[in-house]
Order: sequence, then structure tokens, then C-alpha cells
Amino acid sequence: MSWIALLASILAAFCALWIARAEKASKATKRLAAVIACASIVSVIINFHAARAQAKFEQDMRVQTEEMLRQLTGGKGFAVVSLRLSPDPSKILLVVHNDNDHPLYDLSLGIVDLELQHLLEQSGIPSGEAFFKAIKRLGPYNIGPKHVQTFVGWKVTGNDIIRYGINVTARNGYWFQSLYYQRIGNEWLKASRIIRDQKVVHEDVHESYPRGESGEPVW
Repeated sequence: MSWIALLASILAAFCALWIARAEKASKATKRLAAVIACASIVSVIINFHAARAQAKFEQDMRVQTEEMLRQLTGGKGFAVVSLRLSPDPSKILLVVHNDNDHPLYDLSLGIVDLELQHLLEQSGIPSGEAFFKAIKRLGPYNIGPKHVQTFVGWKVTGNDIIRYGINVTARNGYWFQSLYYQRIGNEWLKASRIIRDQKVVHEDVHESYPRGESGEPVW
């Protein structure tokens, strides 16, 4: 309404000024028109500041509402899974990290051990059955902003290669993470990538991790 009032005040000011400058108008009419013009100009100034204040208020409310929704849903945040490997199997950790500014709610993970699935298929187990034997489900649970969830004593398959395909769902959507480790000498090298809405939103690849002909890890 402030912008409508502003336009009405501007129109009234122009009309009053036009009447005040008209040659055929009487002196009384011109004086009245001049008074109206002055009042209209003052109204223009008042309505201009009111319109700006209203626009700022609406913008602030929009920002606060969007932030509230992000706090309730998790916004566009996502969790990143990693391993903390150790020669002692009892000390291997699986870590789920929320590095975002908003909580993640109802987080559920389906972690498929691709190496185990491959070994099971090679042993003659059908692909569907091998998949269900190779998957481990975690959650649902919530993770606060800048927090981690750890799982101690995580069991891994294979001595030199670890490959996980991780399906993640949360209140704010779905994403898929490829998490690979390969041991070169005494060092574990990591390659991690997250795809969400058909876009790569996270990638962390050790500079020495083996790559294919394209120069990228074979995901």
C-alpha cells in the first residue's frame, strides 16, 4: 500500500502544480492549489520513506523465514562419510560429518561394500542376493551443524582396496557418495565424490590416488 500511496501523492502534486500555474485560474484557486501541491510533496517524501521501510521489513521477513526453513529441514546441506583407518581393526572408525551451518534430520545411510559384493558374485551368489549381503544400514538419526557421528570398530573388506557406494536420505533430500581407499605402500589414499540432483557437490581426491585414462578416478 505504501507504493500506491506514493504514486497517488506524486500524481496529486503534479495536478496541483499544473493548476497553480494555469493562467485562467483565479488567485484563490492558485493559492489553494499551491497549498495542495506543498502538502502533496510532503506526502511524497513521507510515503517514499514508508515504502522503503516496508520493502526492508518484507525482505527481512523473507530472510528470516528462509533461515527458519533451513533450520527445520537442513537446507541444502549434506553429510560426508569417511574412514579413519588403523592397523588395529578395533580402532577403525566410520565417520559421518555434517560440515554445514544447519542440522541434518532423519539421516539414513545404506553403505554398500562394493568389494564384498564383487567377491560374493564371483563365488556364485546372484547379484541381488550379493547386494543385500554387502549393504549395511545406519540411522535414522540427527546430526547438528559442524558435528560428527562416529562408529567404532568398523569392519572393512579387502587388504588394499576399499570401495563403498553410499546412498543417503535425509529430511532435505537424497544424495549418493562414492568413497574409495587404496593402499599404496604404507599409505591409504582416498577418493570421495558426492552427487546430488545429478550434480557433483563434493569431491576430495588425494593427488596420488590412481586415475584412469581420463585423468580422473574410475568411479
